[in-house]
Formats: sequence, C-alpha cells, structure tokens
Amino acid sequence: MTRPDGQEGREVVGEYANPIISYQLQKDGKRVRGHALKVRYETTYDLISFIDEAYLEHSSNNIKHQK
Repeated sequence: MTRPDGQEGREVVGEYANPIISYQLQKDGKRVRGHALKVRYETTYDLISFIDEAYLEHSSNNIKHQK
C-alpha cells in the first residue's frame, strides 16, 4: 500500500497473484465476477482496476483483455 504525497485517505493498494479473483453482489442481486494477474485499488476514487489477463463478467456479458 502506498500513500501519494503521504496523505492519509488517499491509499493505493496493489495486489499480485495468479490470478486474483473478485466477486461483487450488486444492489439488484446480480453478480459481477472478475479476475486478473494484478489489481489496483484507489481508495480516493473507490476505483478497482484489473490489469494483465483481465476478465470481467456481468449477467451474460463479459470483457477480456490481455494487458
């Protein structure tokens, strides 16, 4: 975890695995599933980025990207 400019509340968390797997249940009860070799989470923006062999799936839709 890093803190840009040393400011608390602006943490950036980076994870590496083979692969990292994530599940989220949305308010409408539908699941979002994703995996990648690297994940970056920016607390300031509540933003998750899937990097390297990323895959996201929601209902019958999916996105796949190598880099």
